[in-house]
Order: sequence, then C-alpha cells, then structure tokens
Amino acid sequence: MRMNRSRFLLTISLMLFIILVSAACSVQSQQKQAQSGQGVAQAQREEQAELLISAAASLTVVLDEIIKAFQEQYGVRIEVNYGSSGMLQKQIQQGAPVDVFISAGSKQMDELLEQQLVESVKPLLRNSLVAISALKVKGEYHSLDELLTAINSDHIALGQPETVPAGYYAQQALVAEGIWSSWQDRYVYGKDVRQVLSYVEQGNAQLGFVYATDALSSNAVQVVYYVPEELHEPIEYPIAIVAASKQRNIAQQFLSFMQQVNWRDHYEQSGFQVVAQ
Repeated sequence: MRMNRSRFLLTISLMLFIILVSAACSVQSQQKQAQSGQGVAQAQREEQAELLISAAASLTVVLDEIIKAFQEQYGVRIEVNYGSSGMLQKQIQQGAPVDVFISAGSKQMDELLEQQLVESVKPLLRNSLVAISALKVKGEYHSLDELLTAINSDHIALGQPETVPAGYYAQQALVAEGIWSSWQDRYVYGKDVRQVLSYVEQGNAQLGFVYATDALSSNAVQVVYYVPEELHEPIEYPIAIVAASKQRNIAQQFLSFMQQVNWRDHYEQSGFQVVAQ
C-alpha cells in the first residue's frame, strides 16, 4: 500500500515537473518568436530602400508626379533635392549622398562622368530657352538686341551662368549676338531658374530668361521671345546613377521608370521634348 502510494506521488511529481518544464519552454519559445518578429520587422524597416535624387530645379513641374507613382509601385522612400545643376554637381563632387542625378545641362554631367563620379548616363529630355515678361508686351522681335532695346528693362533676370545652365545658355545667346557686355549692369542673377521666374513674376525684373517649361507653369508671365537654338548649346537633360550610390539596383529601376513610354504625354504637356531612346 505504501509502495503504491509512493509510486503515485512520484508519478504526480513527474507529471507536474513535465508540465512546468513544458510551460517554461512554451513561454521561452513565444518570447523568441516575438523577438524574432520584432527583429524581422526592424530589419525590413532598415532594408526598405531610400533613394536620394538630385534634380535640376526646372524639373519640379514633372518630377513630383513621377516620384509619387514610383513610390507607390515599388514601396521606396524617395528624397529629392532640387537646385541649380552646377550646385548639385558640386555637392556630388564633395561626397554628398546621392543615388540619381538629373542635370539641366550636359556640361555638368560630362564633368562628373570624366571624374568617374557618375555612370549609366542617359539622355532624357530637351528644353527651349525663352525670354519672359510680366508686362503686356506687344509686337514681334527678330533678335535679342531688338527685344532688349524695345523693352529697355531696368533689370534683366537670369541664372548665375557658372552654376545655372539656363543662365549659361542665356549668356551664350547674348554673347553670340554681341550684346552681352552692353546690358551687363542690368543683370539680376538667380540661384536657379525657378528664382529667375519668381523675380519676373513679382516685378523685380521686367525681363528674364528661363526655360519654356518654366514659362508654361506660370500664369503671371508671358513668353515675349523664343531664343533661337543656334545661339546656344543644345539644352539637354541627362540622367545618371551616382557612382557612390548604395542603392544601385533601385536607382537603375528609377532610370528605366522615367524612360517609360507612358510618361511621354506627361513630359510634353509640361513643355519638354522627349529624347528618342
């Protein structure tokens, strides 16, 4: 009888021990799973791609919509830095973290390519240079000299030629007509083409040189003169992957995304010409 009782107690003890051990193991397993789940979630957050884009200020009118569509399709966070192409070029040369660069001039991109700071360079868009005014200007002009003489503006706005491609092209055109120095005391320089547009819109300059796309985006100015293309270098927008990019694959996806045929109407409605691929 005692032996049976002892066996019974021993059996109960073993069963309780097994239950306690199982419970402890289950809790530990759940904790590990929870920690593992948190680790996976954290890793996914850390691994979620973030693309850093530096783009010419004149692309603001078209790029925002494309970026939004790309983020929705690929789940990628995108940070975009708009500015003058020359300033963005200097930032890349100084080691700023950038994955994709879209310039408003081949000059800036060619210099970066020569320094092996960009790769996979592709021509993307073309633009035109125009003279704009917020004044009610009437009449047709057959040269820049004729235009500037007729309007006789106290202030002529253009981008800094050293860093703003639109200003560089305007300078080339004025030099080509032999009148650059004649009006030099009236030039007001903007840090990028959007600032030049703002100067004219607000009446700080009676005349300004911007891209046709910028003029099209504003209801406050009118185009008074289309600058002949033969007076300046071709206005081209190349796109490239920055060599130091840590998101090379997603950067390549973005390049291909911007070159898709379905964006052609979007570009052209904004005043750009699409470069045939």
